[in-house]
Amino acid sequence: MRSKFILFVLLGCFTYWGTAQEVLDSTDFDASKIIGKASKNDTRFDEATTLFRNEISGGVLAHTQGWGLNFRKAKQLTVDKKRFWNIDALTVKHPKEYKTFNQFGDGNKGYVFGKKFSVLNVRMALGMQNIIYQKESKKGVQISYVYMAGASIAFLKPVYLQVAVQGADRNNRFIEQRYNEDEHTQDEIRGRASVLRGLNELNVYPGGHAKFGLNFEYAPEQELLRAMEVGVALDYYGRKVPIMAFIDNTSYFFTFYLGWHFGKKSY
Repeated sequence: MRSKFILFVLLGCFTYWGTAQEVLDSTDFDASKIIGKASKNDTRFDEATTLFRNEISGGVLAHTQGWGLNFRKAKQLTVDKKRFWNIDALTVKHPKEYKTFNQFGDGNKGYVFGKKFSVLNVRMALGMQNIIYQKESKKGVQISYVYMAGASIAFLKPVYLQVAVQGADRNNRFIEQRYNEDEHTQDEIRGRASVLRGLNELNVYPGGHAKFGLNFEYAPEQELLRAMEVGVALDYYGRKVPIMAFIDNTSYFFTFYLGWHFGKKSY
């Protein structure tokens, strides 16, 4: 009885195998194509998840009180975390700045009446970048959030203007003078002086800053870095930064920024 049952099972197996073989033979089945497709998919996945240890980039940024340049050097810590050094160099304008022109004479350069200092802010920070959403394909977008903090150094250059001065012969001549709100009126000012005037009279205001933003990396090439970053920044100084006369200046600046980063990655 047992031998008959075993024989019946073996006959059923051979029958099933023969039927399956006939189906395979009657269709255009090519295992090599499936294997090839699988290997290609594996290759794309490997390319999309390749880890580079180092990144270096530079770019431009615009913020609600000026514009500037950016440099960043990053190191990959884990699959979804990076540590970086960041340097910004940007102009800082007071919200009350309005450019004006003297109506007398042609070719006069525009100036901001009441502006005492031009400000260049240099930031140096250590930050972290955490990936929220990884790329799923070469043409995808990687989304991260970044945060950083560090030193801010504001360099204040006094504003020089072209001022009309009456000589002994009662004729006006134009000289470059440092702006003084107690002496210079709009009738005397003809325009701004050379941007180089006042570089030897820089004032330095040390402070600190913090930034938080969202980073969108979109470069299709693995070894290149292209990203857009949007966020907020806060700069604080120990004393008020005297950009304008006749206005109560502040010691802190809260701004929104938009930046573009271009660079490369390496192992």
